Amino acid sequence: MTFKQKLAEGETLVGTFLKTPSPTICEVLGRTTLDFLCIDAEHNPFDRRDISDCVLACRSVGLPNLVRLPIASAEHIATALDCGAGGFVAPHLMSAEDARMIVAKSDYKQSRGFCGGTRAAGTRTLEEHVRLAGGDTVVIGQIEDIEAVQDLDAILEVDGIDCYFIGRSDLTLSMGHTDRNHPDVIATVEDITSRAVARGRRVGTFTSDLRELPKWRNMGINLFLLGSEQGFMINGTNAFLEDVRGRF
Repeated sequence: MTFKQKLAEGETLVGTFLKTPSPTICEVLGRTTLDFLCIDAEHNPFDRRDISDCVLACRSVGLPNLVRLPIASAEHIATALDCGAGGFVAPHLMSAEDARMIVAKSDYKQSRGFCGGTRAAGTRTLEEHVRLAGGDTVVIGQIEDIEAVQDLDAILEVDGIDCYFIGRSDLTLSMGHTDRNHPDVIATVEDITSRAVARGRRVGTFTSDLRELPKWRNMGINLFLLGSEQGFMINGTNAFLEDVRGRF
């Protein structure tokens, strides 16, 4: 099955963020059992070439990949998809209008622009590419603002979004808090999840506390973006050094 199909079927999918513009890191992570990698161009210095190189590296090792866009715009959606990314995460999805826009800009049959000289198109004809491309593209909208929560029912009615990713950190700030574990924040995450699952929508989230995973999985969340390659390097190096120094 493709990554999109696994997501739709409700399989538990675990990925991580890539914070460093490095195709070599993508290649190395492709040797792990990660289900997917999310190239984080929203909060890190990825230009178009960086995205292209990292997507190419992921494709070379068969690692499903997404690009978290700098902003949810037609230009950035086109960049990610033309470079051959498997899909994208659109940050700060605020309204049903935003949801309809990202769906339209991901689909040639609506308003995605076509160019034959891209990695995505390859050597396929226009007819072939339009017929085949839409079936594999993963569209994820990030719910991370109180405005989105207030318009959530309308957002969830929009077809064409494969998963709603709850951005808990920004949601916390949007609600006027700084503690991601504030009871109001947790209750809101639970509310978003319950309402989405009740409508048959797939949900994803991030957490830094792995003890939470069983709870969120039992509530119906099946896509998890956990940690980053930078965190893995720091944690792995510190664990290694603690082991080494403990032997002296």
